Amino acid sequence: MLSRRLLAVRGWRRAYSSQGKPSECPHPSSCPMDQPQEQNQVQVACSKCFLLAQVPSSLNHFHLFSLYETFDVEQKVLSSKFKALQNVLHPDRFAGKSEDQAILADSWSSAVNDAYQNLSKPLTRALYLLECKGQPVQEGDAQVMDNEFLMHIMEVNEELDEVDSPEELAKLAKTNLDVLQDYFERISHAFQTDKVEQARELVKEMTYFCNIHEKVKAIETKLGVVH
Repeated sequence: MLSRRLLAVRGWRRAYSSQGKPSECPHPSSCPMDQPQEQNQVQVACSKCFLLAQVPSSLNHFHLFSLYETFDVEQKVLSSKFKALQNVLHPDRFAGKSEDQAILADSWSSAVNDAYQNLSKPLTRALYLLECKGQPVQEGDAQVMDNEFLMHIMEVNEELDEVDSPEELAKLAKTNLDVLQDYFERISHAFQTDKVEQARELVKEMTYFCNIHEKVKAIETKLGVVH
C-alpha cells in the first residue's frame, strides 16, 4: 500500500516543460510572467493575455494552490482553489486557440489533479511534505520495528478479520479514527516545531492505521454499510 502512495506522491516529478511565459505571448517585452513571483505561488496563465504559461519542470504542489508548505491544510480552501484552477483550464476556454495551448491545458490539468490528490489526504500530504523538507520516507523505511506496536497492529487486523456485524465494525472504525486524529495532531505539532525527523517517524506509524482505515472501508462495502 505504501509503495502506491509513494509513487503517487512522486508523480509531481514528471518532466514538464520549464516554467516561462507563453510562446505566443503578444507582449514579450512586458510580459507579467517575467516578473518575480511570490515565493508560494505558481502562475498558470498570463494576467494580460490569459494564455497559459509553460508548466515548471519541478512543480511544488503547495505553491500551485498558493499555499505555504504545511501539514495543516484546510480542505475547504484547497477545494476552492482546485475548482478555480479547473475553471481556468476548462476545455471550452481553449476552443479556437492554438494546439500548443490545448496541450498545455492538458498538462496543467494533469498536474493540478496530481497535486490535489496528494494534498487532499493527510497521509499523502505528510509524505509529500517530508519530500519537500528533504527527508522522504523510502519504501524500505516503512516498517516499524517496535514489536509491541506491530503486535497491536496484528491484533487490530485480526479483529477486523473476525467482524461479522456493522455494529462491531463501527466500534472498531471509531477507535481507529480516534487514533488517526491523534496522529494528525502530533504530526502537525512536529512539523510546526520543525521536528521533521519526529514527524517522519510518526508518519511511518500512521501508515499502518491508514491501511486499517482502508480495510474498514472494504469491509463496510462487503457488509453493505451505507453512510
